[in-house]
Amino acid sequence: AKARSVSNRTLSRSVVREPKELPKLVEQMRKDYQIQFAERILRALVGKIKTTIDVDGDSRANVLAKNLEDQFTSSLVFALDAIAYGRAAFEKTYYYEGGAWLVDRLDYLPFQNSEMVLRESGDVAVKLPAVKDQPAMTLEPHECWWFALDPTPLQPHGRSMFLNAIEPWKDKR
Repeated sequence: AKARSVSNRTLSRSVVREPKELPKLVEQMRKDYQIQFAERILRALVGKIKTTIDVDGDSRANVLAKNLEDQFTSSLVFALDAIAYGRAAFEKTYYYEGGAWLVDRLDYLPFQNSEMVLRESGDVAVKLPAVKDQPAMTLEPHECWWFALDPTPLQPHGRSMFLNAIEPWKDKR
């Protein structure tokens, strides 16, 4: 297990939970044409950025880097939900090829159907609620990717950019 600092262990006990009203707020705010416009501009700007992973090493390292670039690019449209929600969660699935485990897919997990589980080690797991016949389950760190926007020690789950616009949005309404 990874060693974790005393301050991180102490701060982890003070973590602020994600706002429960956030999904409803996001839904309401996304109806506003100015919010839609701002979110589209941010998505377009981020979409133009080319992300690359450079490695020095053998061909296997290059295969891994290419795989991660491809998965990041294909999941970006969903990861950008972090603008509204402060985070995006994904389930990772793998396949084995050429002597390496590669990410097969990153499946987006909607905000309402995922919750951060912060391990004592600092690793992040994702809790999925019970649905119909399926009991609640937790995806372990190697099974998930938690993309947090502007995380802090007290808000490791991330912070919605919409929260900065609540007061002006309410005043406009």
